[in-house]
Amino acid sequence: MDLTDYGIQLRPPALPEPPEVYNVTAWAQFINVLRIYFNGLDGVLRQLASEARPTVFEVDADTTLEPISYQLLICTNTSPITLTVNDTPTTRDVLIVKAAGTGQVTIDGNGKNIDGNSTLILTTQYSAPNLVFTTAAGEWSTF
Repeated sequence: MDLTDYGIQLRPPALPEPPEVYNVTAWAQFINVLRIYFNGLDGVLRQLASEARPTVFEVDADTTLEPISYQLLICTNTSPITLTVNDTPTTRDVLIVKAAGTGQVTIDGNGKNIDGNSTLILTTQYSAPNLVFTTAAGEWSTF
């Protein structure tokens, strides 16, 4: 995985030159370099894990979504509602919509298509499509 896609810079440390004889001092130096590297890697992985948690919203009325990169919407509506996605999505934005209520949910792409259509309509209770935006395609894809 190329972490530069996530705005994270992590470079492997320069390893010390191999000594002529591997004694306790040489091993200690080598272990310290690895410790520094893996501590940095641990920090990066913790940062990625914290960013991988969705922001969760409960929705029961027409809503225009905020530009948040990872959202989980639980729709508890009993009558039809429309969710309008933000108009400036970026690559890897994820939107998960759970139709928990009995009312129809329309997801409006706000100028960006959703699998080739301007809207996605959820009519089945408990359906939960995952939408991912890709800039290259210029649209939302469902999974």
